[in-house]
Amino acid sequence: MEVPELSAIVLCYGAAEGIHYVVNPLYHDLEDSGVSFELVLVANYHEGSGDRTPEIAQTFARSHANVSVVARPKKGDMGWDMHTGLEAARGEFLVVIDGDEQNPVEDLL
Repeated sequence: MEVPELSAIVLCYGAAEGIHYVVNPLYHDLEDSGVSFELVLVANYHEGSGDRTPEIAQTFARSHANVSVVARPKKGDMGWDMHTGLEAARGEFLVVIDGDEQNPVEDLL
């Protein structure tokens, strides 16, 4: 399996359908960049919370190449989520962005 040049890690906790505002434009920017990439969606969740983010992230991943999902019961907060995303990433370069539109997607590249 080829190592991508860039791993873009998106922290999606609790964003549900809102992740599309980040992952759709980000995915297209990455595709258009000419850089080999992977998109890692971190959709960790609190058990029993009813958070649909993991299933929404999985649906996105199934219909887009180079996308993987980390969805585990939470054992920590944002730092733990970031750690699980970094652990799953395979790229030469790693970048992390929040999945709730805190940062402009175009800043990633």
